[in-house]
Amino acid sequence: MTQGGSHGGPDFITPADAQFDASPCALSPTRNKRPRFGLDVGLSQGTQEFGYASQPLENTQPSQSQGEFGNGFRSGGGARSGLPRAATSPPCARNAFLPDREQPAEHTAHGRRANCTSAAQLATMSRFRVDFVDLGCIARGGFSKVHKVIGRLDGCQYALKRTSEQLKNERDRSEALREVHVMASLVTCPQIVRYHSAWWENDHLYIHMELCEEGCASRMVDSRDGERMNDAQLARCLRDISTALAFAHDRGLAHMDVKPDNIFICKEGFKLGDWGRATQLSGARRSSAVDEGDARYLPPELLNDNFDNLDRSDVFSLGASLYELAIGTSLPSHGSDYQALRQGVVPTGAVAASLHALCVAMMSPIPLDRPSAADVLSKHCTL
Repeated sequence: MTQGGSHGGPDFITPADAQFDASPCALSPTRNKRPRFGLDVGLSQGTQEFGYASQPLENTQPSQSQGEFGNGFRSGGGARSGLPRAATSPPCARNAFLPDREQPAEHTAHGRRANCTSAAQLATMSRFRVDFVDLGCIARGGFSKVHKVIGRLDGCQYALKRTSEQLKNERDRSEALREVHVMASLVTCPQIVRYHSAWWENDHLYIHMELCEEGCASRMVDSRDGERMNDAQLARCLRDISTALAFAHDRGLAHMDVKPDNIFICKEGFKLGDWGRATQLSGARRSSAVDEGDARYLPPELLNDNFDNLDRSDVFSLGASLYELAIGTSLPSHGSDYQALRQGVVPTGAVAASLHALCVAMMSPIPLDRPSAADVLSKHCTL
């Protein structure tokens, strides 16, 4: 009898020229065996989308809880019914202590049985699939994408950031971990997007952090419906982001990428996020990431490779961001108007006089003529 077994199905394992040979035969080198649940198959946790070598099951369909980060397989049945079904993601809890406004919408994972997955099956899943329900991508950048998720155990909503590319060399991994280390050192500041945890999975870095439901402030720039920040919102934004910068500067860190895209809106006010380009105010790594920020918000000294006052460089970027939010139109990225802003020429436009004067001070071409973030917070936060 061949390795096709007694079911009478086709024999895909024994080579064709040896199927009727009574002697034992080696497995064909051209066919990869499927991983079995609970077995050590020498693969990292995760699934096909993340680049694993395992072959998909026939007639597979993605689980409803997979989302764009899709993890694991679901068996569609078929002739090889002897195989165990692929692991089902654990259920998602409902948190009765959350206020109604923070309760996530009903999801199929909320009604799943608690014992639907064995411990052996859980061991084959990615941490993302085991711990979170994916609600879809909410932001995408050049190096990463952010998904809105629900924690399966606590029922709360979070943001989960994942690097777009696999990071396999030590330098890339070290640069990616910069954001994790910086955010972990700043968790006690309420005006900074809160960090929860991070992990590596199939050479991608995942960062689990606070979700800011209202998105980023840049949605009020060049808005199709004409939405702009009012004076009260601008004053709150200035106070909150100045608080975040003053806290980071006091701890010897510069953000280096302050802009409306990285200013997030939540029910408590405004928070500063995306610390991937942060650097130390002094030390050997001080200049390692200062030339990668958005040109529209870069101060003139950084364009001239002067890194002596990085805390005041953050203040220039905040001033430029505040001015952009006040006029509701994107700042120029080149040309004569771009150069004029770096020479201290800030058009008045429809900006209130007090706010315009503050923006001019914060965008001074001379770094030490700008107020520090602490000065802005203590002297200028009553526009």
